[in-house]
Amino acid sequence: MIINAAFRDVEQVSDAIGLLREHGTNTNQMEIFSSKPVELEPGVLDRSSRMSLVAVSAALLMGSLATTFIYYTQRAYPLVTGGMPLTSGWATGVVTFEMTMMGAILGTVFMFLWESGLLKKSRYPTPDLPESGVILQVECTADVDTAVDLLRRCGATSVDTLGKS
Repeated sequence: MIINAAFRDVEQVSDAIGLLREHGTNTNQMEIFSSKPVELEPGVLDRSSRMSLVAVSAALLMGSLATTFIYYTQRAYPLVTGGMPLTSGWATGVVTFEMTMMGAILGTVFMFLWESGLLKKSRYPTPDLPESGVILQVECTADVDTAVDLLRRCGATSVDTLGKS
């Protein structure tokens, strides 16, 4: 069941999120919608991020693949170079560096899109946004009546429930 609660200001939303978290609602089950930027206090709706882990892993993977590709390419087609190396370490290092940075950038962009929800199908419809105010959307898996009561006690101007999830 999805609950959309409209609030007038951010403090009421922060109080509602705190009460819902105390009653067992996970932060991944809550979304905030507003027509203007909303700045919450630190720790209110924090979610863990794996962006740095993926960025470093993608960088290491791409750098290793680039170095491996260069190594095997240099040895797969033998050229007579008169005892000189086929390519210099500087040229290999530049390509490895650029591919490492490309891996870090692509990993960061992918995780940004993933964690922001832009790559996922929208599970629930986006509520109609008011000119001012904030809408808190809660995916309620337990007692819906308790959640609606908590939202109203925190100052929700309207609370709408949508069908089963």
